[in-house]
Amino acid sequence: NATNNPRTSRLTGSGTLPLTVSPTSMAFGNQAVNTTSAPKTVTLTNGSPLLAMPITNVTLTGTVPGDYAQTNDCGSLDVGQGCRVFVTFTPSAEGDRSGNLVIESIGSDL
Repeated sequence: NATNNPRTSRLTGSGTLPLTVSPTSMAFGNQAVNTTSAPKTVTLTNGSPLLAMPITNVTLTGTVPGDYAQTNDCGSLDVGQGCRVFVTFTPSAEGDRSGNLVIESIGSDL
């Protein structure tokens, strides 16, 4: 029954993804056709203070995903735990060759 009822207050916030990937990009430079580069490492870290984060899938996509290969030691990441994805590059032709590393977790895609 009060005047100026209801009162409102503006709220703001920013959600953050507790999974981090480092580095977020990698360049393999010049690599002879049909030869394999040394592996480069991507580190995935679970920054959640409360939840384990199951890694459900690690795949390669993009224009020429077959020029890249990956192996990983990822599974369910406990709080603060990390894992590694090792990526190699074997160009099947000359020129720029691009791909994407996609890491999926329950509830998020990185």
